[in-house]
Amino acid sequence: MRIAPVLTALTVVAASVVASPSAAQAASGVQCGETLHADAHLTHDLTCAYDQGIVLDGHVTLDLRGHRLRGDGDPRGTAIKVTDVADVVVRNGRIEHWGTGLSGSRDLDNPGTGTVSVSGIAFSRNQTGLDFSDIIGTYLPAPRYVVARSSFTHNTTALSAVAGFASVTAATLSDNGAGVRVITGSLRVSHSTVTRSQTAFSCDESFCSLRYNTLRGNVVGVTAAVFGADLTGNTVTGSDVAFVTFGAFGGSTLTGNHLVRNRIGVSVGEFSTVTLRKNVIERNTTGYTADADDPSTDHRSALLDRNLFLRNGDGLVTSNDRTSLRKNVAIDNTHRGIYAPHATDLGGNIAFGNGTSPQCVGVAC
Repeated sequence: MRIAPVLTALTVVAASVVASPSAAQAASGVQCGETLHADAHLTHDLTCAYDQGIVLDGHVTLDLRGHRLRGDGDPRGTAIKVTDVADVVVRNGRIEHWGTGLSGSRDLDNPGTGTVSVSGIAFSRNQTGLDFSDIIGTYLPAPRYVVARSSFTHNTTALSAVAGFASVTAATLSDNGAGVRVITGSLRVSHSTVTRSQTAFSCDESFCSLRYNTLRGNVVGVTAAVFGADLTGNTVTGSDVAFVTFGAFGGSTLTGNHLVRNRIGVSVGEFSTVTLRKNVIERNTTGYTADADDPSTDHRSALLDRNLFLRNGDGLVTSNDRTSLRKNVAIDNTHRGIYAPHATDLGGNIAFGNGTSPQCVGVAC
């Protein structure tokens, strides 16, 4: 009898039996309701109840590997919650039908300050795609949310925060109720596209830097309240108002933007301070307006420097007495070219081919 071969065969079988539970567990991948403390991935699409989202605790990478993490539509549910706000990565998949697609959660006893990196994620049909809110009213260093090459479609709000910080690059936001809404926070967005939302960017008591983005077909392009915003190299088209600001504590700067085919290009509200440099404002019903209901209480101020107002209905229209104009050009506007009867003339303004004479009011052309 060959005892050695038989024992060898039994050993192999036993080893397979012992290994099978862990092998099966590895094959199952991430499950609904799990709390992850180490890197993990999805092996198949998951549909989870609202209270069975995935929790990331610590330095974790979650790779969806092209799969869907789908909720049951209950607005109370969160697909992925980052509890520690350590250095976390979420990538490559779809998050849909949740109250919130991804959010962080920290408190004064757990003030993690890492970076939450989100790349290649499609957020769709959630109440809020990504919530990057932080603890309001503290001076603790805030975690950073870095979003790249991701999309947000048919969400009630694509990205939202109170007292949070996010940097967004190469994202696509389309057909959301609201694009990005941040209150008392900080937002940087570049090389991204926002289409067909109620408001593409709403910045309330926040610092917002928007660079080289395309905003198309939104009711409002950008609204900046209290602290203002910085817009550079953006294209805004097809909006009721491309840019509107109102506030008391900070100014807005618009440099090198193209505002085209909107009803109003720039609307400056009371208590606002704005600087416009080298913008092309064309084919709008009104290019620029800063009129107050009561000029005696008008505290807004503006510097317009080297802007082009081309083929609008009205080019530049303001009765504000704290407006300064330098080297602006108004050409072929249907009605008024430059109408600024109380402005400070810094020289070099040009207007011709406009439908109303004189071509300039308030400054020499």
